[in-house]
Amino acid sequence: MALSKITNDGVTGLSIDSSGRVDMNASYVFDQWYLNAHHTTDGDSDITAWSQASGNITGAGKVSGMSHSSGIFTFPQTGLYKVSCAFFARSDGSDNMSCNIQVTTDNSTYNIFANVVHGDSDTVNGGTYCSVFINVTDVANVKVKFRSTSMDAASFVLGESAYMLTNVMFERVAPAQ
Repeated sequence: MALSKITNDGVTGLSIDSSGRVDMNASYVFDQWYLNAHHTTDGDSDITAWSQASGNITGAGKVSGMSHSSGIFTFPQTGLYKVSCAFFARSDGSDNMSCNIQVTTDNSTYNIFANVVHGDSDTVNGGTYCSVFINVTDVANVKVKFRSTSMDAASFVLGESAYMLTNVMFERVAPAQ
């Protein structure tokens, strides 16, 4: 027998199926964004050309989404989020460029939560991956952005409009801690 809790507006807020699986409809956040063009700014710069995965990317879609403006992502609700970044780049020569996940808790000062390095002694394409947990206790102040660092003029972060290369994923995994 399944159990459902109906809220006063008639919408199911919580259900438990006969196997004990809990479904809290309003708590899901799964969203994916991808870099739709190469990011070519030298030095240190915020990555801003993000597009939300949708029907134009086969198999991609969103359940509920993040907001994005000028490279800064805003969370739709409080919670503990797993934020993942797949970073693909072409580094030139001995360029040891990196990408980092930066978080603010005051809507102003960003700190590095994770950093992945990409580089080699030759010109090479390659990729790295990282993920972090971010405790979002206030959606007005806790935000995240992705930044390339130490990138020389001949290197770039790989982006593509027809499929995902560099991409980020947001998953709400629990209530705020």
